[in-house]
Amino acid sequence: MTVGFGVGPKKVSEQYNYLDFHAAHISLGLYYGADLDDPSGVLVGTGKRMRSVKIASLEDLDRPGLRALLEQAPLHLPNLEH
Repeated sequence: MTVGFGVGPKKVSEQYNYLDFHAAHISLGLYYGADLDDPSGVLVGTGKRMRSVKIASLEDLDRPGLRALLEQAPLHLPNLEH
């Protein structure tokens, strides 16, 4: 199951992140993650735009920089007035 979060009805182009549920972990995906400042190195991936964070335990939610990434994510949508 996947759940997306965004600012409009268009899949991907108006969404900034998603949660993808797996048996052993949750993937927190950031559609424009390559544009985000990630000094803690939390994000993984090599795509042109998308990056993700694997969350396998509650402790993973306390990783340095994770909250800052989530706060930045909606500001990096294309054609979005800041």
